[in-house]
Amino acid sequence: MNCLFCKQDSSASKSVEHVIPESLGNKRTILPRGFVCDSCNQYFAIKIEKPLLDQQYFKQVRHRMGIENKKRKIPSIDAMLAGEDTACKVEILHSPGRIFSVNIPGKIFNINDYLSGGKIYMTVANEPESNNCITSRFLAKAAIESLLLKAIREDNDILLDELM
Repeated sequence: MNCLFCKQDSSASKSVEHVIPESLGNKRTILPRGFVCDSCNQYFAIKIEKPLLDQQYFKQVRHRMGIENKKRKIPSIDAMLAGEDTACKVEILHSPGRIFSVNIPGKIFNINDYLSGGKIYMTVANEPESNNCITSRFLAKAAIESLLLKAIREDNDILLDELM
């Protein structure tokens, strides 16, 4: 079998290719082993998916929705904490059970303990720019893999031959 992308032999591939990354909430929609080689799978993970997931928009969406990465961590987001006398930059952490904590360097406490005496201001990241190359490349990869998955599920030999 050859890789969908580089056309090299991929029959010995060990990695699993998620059509949509696990870090965007997908645990089930995967291609069978061998349709994407280990090298291409790693390339997409490092060069496409990681930069996409590192964008503030995706960090905030994943934080709000509690979507974990492969290491079971939910991304933190930056905020400003303003008390009666002080203001400082903080990090909002997402803990199990939808409990939010505030991380001030050297100190972590439950957000509910602070809300009575201060305010937290979180920035809102706008959606990615329309000419965002990383987003476009990610969408193209996901579309090609989705088409392949559809061909596999429908046992469509003509489409499979065209893609592979």
